[in-house]
Amino acid sequence: MWNEFIILNVMIFICIAFGPLWITSPKFRYYFKVILYTICLVTAGTVGACLSLPNGRTPKNHWHTFRTFQLLTFWCGISYEIRNRNFIEVDNSFIVVANHQTLLDVLTLTYVWPKNCVVLLKSSLKFMPGFNVCAYLCEAIFINRFSKVAAHKSVEKAISAVRNYVSLRIIAKS
Repeated sequence: MWNEFIILNVMIFICIAFGPLWITSPKFRYYFKVILYTICLVTAGTVGACLSLPNGRTPKNHWHTFRTFQLLTFWCGISYEIRNRNFIEVDNSFIVVANHQTLLDVLTLTYVWPKNCVVLLKSSLKFMPGFNVCAYLCEAIFINRFSKVAAHKSVEKAISAVRNYVSLRIIAKS
């Protein structure tokens, strides 16, 4: 009873404090949505990692995280029409090089991700909470762009993944 009362008072305070800002400030709405989207991303990574733990490390674990992220971001109101999906729903391995510029592109990737696919990520993403464990369980390959030797080892690991009939997605940030 006491906890419910506190939660209700906090919600009323938030509505009173931020309601006028939401109505009058497009900049506030933008930053609020970016923060909420980022929270959804971290939450989806954490939930996806927890759901993937029983499966061990496999490229098929990405489905848990992607589906959770899609459900958490319903409020964005973004819908997708995917054409020529048959090109990514094949049994043989292939390499996809995709360009992304914003955090919003992550949601798009969840809809067009092949079934048996690993990703080549920059090594700094190892430190993103929730996402790091999830990426590890999905057999993501981290590349250290500042060390030539380490980068070559990561690329060799990616090539061996493709040879083992696992598709590879390289997401370049421009």
